[in-house]
Amino acid sequence: MFVLSSTVLFFLFLTDSKAQAPINDNCSGAIDLTVDASYVSGNVKGATRSMGGCAATAGQAGGNSDDDVWYKFQATSPYLIIAAQGSEQFNAVLEVFSGECSSLTSMDCASEGKIGKVEKLPLNYYIPGNTYYVRVYDIGNGMPATTDFQIRVYTAIPPPNDNCAQAKPVTVTDYCMNKTESQEGATGSGLTPSCANGAADNDDIWYSFVPKSSNVILNAHASHNYRAVMEVFDGCGGKAIGCTTTLKHNMALKLAFHDLNPDQTYYFRVFNYYQPLSKSQTFQLCVYDPPAPSNDECSGAIEIIGNDTLSGTVDAATASSGYAAPCSGTPDDDVWYKFTASSAQEAFSLFPTPYFDGVIQAFDACNGQVIGCVNAGGRNKVEVLSLNNLTPGREYLIRVFTAENVASVTAGFQISRTSGPVAISNDDCAFAIVIPVTEDINSITGSLENASQSKGPCNGSGEANDVWYKFTAASKAATIKLNPLDGNDLVLNIVSDCAGNNIACVDNNGEGGEEIWQSDNLTIHQTYFIRVYDPNGGNYNSNFILSLTGKLEVLSIPDINVERILTVFPIPVENVLNIHDYKIQKGNLSLFDLQGNVLLNESGDLKNTYDLSAIKPGAYILKIVSEDRVDAIKIIKK
Repeated sequence: MFVLSSTVLFFLFLTDSKAQAPINDNCSGAIDLTVDASYVSGNVKGATRSMGGCAATAGQAGGNSDDDVWYKFQATSPYLIIAAQGSEQFNAVLEVFSGECSSLTSMDCASEGKIGKVEKLPLNYYIPGNTYYVRVYDIGNGMPATTDFQIRVYTAIPPPNDNCAQAKPVTVTDYCMNKTESQEGATGSGLTPSCANGAADNDDIWYSFVPKSSNVILNAHASHNYRAVMEVFDGCGGKAIGCTTTLKHNMALKLAFHDLNPDQTYYFRVFNYYQPLSKSQTFQLCVYDPPAPSNDECSGAIEIIGNDTLSGTVDAATASSGYAAPCSGTPDDDVWYKFTASSAQEAFSLFPTPYFDGVIQAFDACNGQVIGCVNAGGRNKVEVLSLNNLTPGREYLIRVFTAENVASVTAGFQISRTSGPVAISNDDCAFAIVIPVTEDINSITGSLENASQSKGPCNGSGEANDVWYKFTAASKAATIKLNPLDGNDLVLNIVSDCAGNNIACVDNNGEGGEEIWQSDNLTIHQTYFIRVYDPNGGNYNSNFILSLTGKLEVLSIPDINVERILTVFPIPVENVLNIHDYKIQKGNLSLFDLQGNVLLNESGDLKNTYDLSAIKPGAYILKIVSEDRVDAIKIIKK
């Protein structure tokens, strides 16, 4: 018997380093596709570049086109969809052209940026009988690990609810219960939307609902490459009673009504803002009538203590009766706060989420006299209410509501209190506003109004009246975007601490330009500070939206000489968390919330069970550190 022990045999195969180019490496060799036929197998092995990367109307595309191959088809109808299914490590980009190989005109291209997934490119203005050309390539540099894919072209079939007469009924629930909807094949209804100037009404789908009460909230969250528009009508062919859109693709939008008739059927449509069509064509939808918030009435007002900053929402809030008319807006969704004056002067700042048009009104008591009211007018504006001649030790009331009678897109806000002369709450790094890291994009609206300079400009020129934010990294990657709302030239400054140790100073675009900072080398659990300022010294009418995109991920740093299996269960956990099957006796165990606050910290002999019953529901990071390894695991507490 032959035994191979402690011996490794290596076989070296020498091949031609350059694979032969495929027959469809150039447009002139494009392979014919038949509309509505099955998938055809393709391969970019050995392919070369024909032209530069493409640019889509919206969303991710482009990449490195160093391995493109070509196809062609004859259109049979105006609305066709090209689909490419990438293999395991193939990230497909699709681009379609009109014309001839010698004079091609790009019509559109698409890449969702998803490896091994189906990439779709829908267009609804093909000319039947004309020939069109398609090129496919992998978005990355060089040859992908797997080079094969499948491709087809098929006719788009309109969904059953393509027009109002066949609207799909949606049940109004107590809470948002998202369902995935698709508008692949949808056509336009020929209606000019009452909002979203410039939107392309060419792919709307219709729904209907009967409210359970006068209140209802409609919520839609678009997928990648999809900028949603939602419009509500009092009947098919009736009057538009609400309409809204988002600032960009892949965002949630919301319409909240407070005066509907429970016996009436209402209709609404959802469509993509862009032309050409969305590459994704899917969105999450729910229609709900949730319970009113606890501070819906003055008697349930939430107390603001000291210079606190509280998060709030007007979701499901109703009108409070018996109060004087406000300085602006319709108070049909008000919520209440209270405070005990600590000085004769107090100030309250209302920081809206995108598209929130907030009003702050102050009273000397429930059903008392109005002592202040402010609404700067328009969405995305930071409101500052200054109160003077207060009596220290006396309780006062604050109510917050949206100026519009139909609340659009978002219902959230932050309200902060400042005792003494007026100053913006996050004017100093020590009072930086926390931006939570979640699985989704977190956006916050800010302002430089009343801001002062806390340190010099990071780009070495101009003034720097600044405001501050912070976040705690839950993974190594994060993207921060700064969008000016008033056409100003703003600077995005990332620092590691309040001492101002610079990580990045971003000022790549001029007035009104978006500034972007990306990193994939963050330290998990470290807090990073974000400073926003106008290099021209502006501290009035400088409003902006700051967006943070992060991830919640598991970090595992193994030692190759250590073999260990870490089992944590149940997830989600209600009371007791079990930690089993790891070869470790001593170490440090910590539990963090997503803002980096330590809720549990034990060192020494580690246990097999931990009681988390006192921890409030939410997402957390469990970190276990031993001599040779660090494990970080996302925990969901019910």
